[in-house]
Amino acid sequence: MNQPRLSKRLETIINHIDSRVLADIGTDHGYTPVIACECSKARYGIACDISRGSLQKAEIFIRSRNLSDRVETRLGYGFDPIRPGEADTAVISGMGGMLILDIIRKGLELVKGLNRLILGPQRDLPALREGLFELGILMKDEDLLLDGKQFYHILICEPGTPEPMTPEGRLFGQALIDKADPILRLYLLKLVERNARICKQAENKVLLEETRLAENILKQKGWA
Repeated sequence: MNQPRLSKRLETIINHIDSRVLADIGTDHGYTPVIACECSKARYGIACDISRGSLQKAEIFIRSRNLSDRVETRLGYGFDPIRPGEADTAVISGMGGMLILDIIRKGLELVKGLNRLILGPQRDLPALREGLFELGILMKDEDLLLDGKQFYHILICEPGTPEPMTPEGRLFGQALIDKADPILRLYLLKLVERNARICKQAENKVLLEETRLAENILKQKGWA
């Protein structure tokens, strides 16, 4: 049976899974729970989505992989279809950071009972990081990927008490800064270049501050 071609983002998410029961929130085609079970990263998967159409696509994929006994689909918003204590790991990926934050807020009691929460936001990273901190969710690690010309962030959250957040950590990810992630260097250089182009047209105080903090990190790490 041929394995579907995995994007770097999905491959990274799968590598972070080590689960008894995995809940994939906003599953779409159901790739994450199916591949996690096939790779022995999860024993059982629950594919959740608010869209019946997405769940129908997921069910077709699940059957095509002969995994109907290990992956099931459930209809509902966020964590609503998951019973407390049922899943030990959850993935929320492929949507905006503010939507992810809303899902977490509404399912916070269940989220705080997980061993691991893996997030793949498409935008609004600073607001998501700040919101996670305010909710008392520890961002244990973060990966930054470059796939083609697109950067993708993967946040790994685990039980624990978050440290106070710095402005740099909010904008760029404290874990990435602490481990001097080489992709972060590329990200910051491109950000500084982009902001300079924008600010040539019209001064923007928010972008100027973002640039200042990015340049500070580049100098501190010897990346400038």
